[in-house]
Amino acid sequence: MLGQLKSGRAFDEVARQYSQASNRTAGGEMEWSSFKTPAREGQTAGIPLPLAQALTQLKAGEYTRTAVAIGSGRVIMKLDAVRPTQLQPYDKVKDQVRQQLEAAEQQKATSVLVAKLIKDAKIER
Repeated sequence: MLGQLKSGRAFDEVARQYSQASNRTAGGEMEWSSFKTPAREGQTAGIPLPLAQALTQLKAGEYTRTAVAIGSGRVIMKLDAVRPTQLQPYDKVKDQVRQQLEAAEQQKATSVLVAKLIKDAKIER
C-alpha cells in the first residue's frame, strides 16, 4: 500500500482497495475533528491516541510514511487539510452555557443539602 502511495496512486483509491474500515467506500475519509495538541489520552475527540499523535506530525496533504499500530491492525492516514478550531459565537451558545452552569450549581447545592441532612440525621429505634 505504501509503495502504491509513493508511486503516486491516489490515497482514496488505495483505501477503497485495501482498507477494512467502515469508511472504506468513502476512500477512508473521516469527519472533521478537533483536539488540543499535544494529543493526550482521553482528549482526542474519540480518535485513538496513536492516530491523533501521528496526525499532529503531518502537514496538509501528507500521509504517514509508516503504518500506525492500533490493536492488532495497522493504519495509514492522510491529512487532507487543517483549519483553526471553529468556535460558536457567544450569542449562539450563551443559553446553553447558562443552563450547564445552573445545572452544575443545582447539583452542588443538592450535594451540600444532602450532606447536611445526613450529618444532622438522628437514628431512633
